[in-house]
Amino acid sequence: MMGKYQYMNLEQKLAKIRKKMPLLLKKNHNDEENYDFATLDDIYESLTPALNQYGGNFDIVKETPGQYDAGGNPVYMSLDKDGYWR
Repeated sequence: MMGKYQYMNLEQKLAKIRKKMPLLLKKNHNDEENYDFATLDDIYESLTPALNQYGGNFDIVKETPGQYDAGGNPVYMSLDKDGYWR
């Protein structure tokens, strides 16, 4: 079915995918911080049908660290000045 949507650019495909995305149920709970969350697997499970329909793909093919710690080890996430993990 993807061939039908090959004329669309990425922005157009993402708009269609967003409209098809069901409401995510937050099936997991963090007792320490008292919040509910959806896992990446939950998100991919919900996204996959629309991604397949419109020819989208979000596979991670390579990760490149944006920073390194004092020992020269790659750092993929850090706590920013506002208290958010990035």
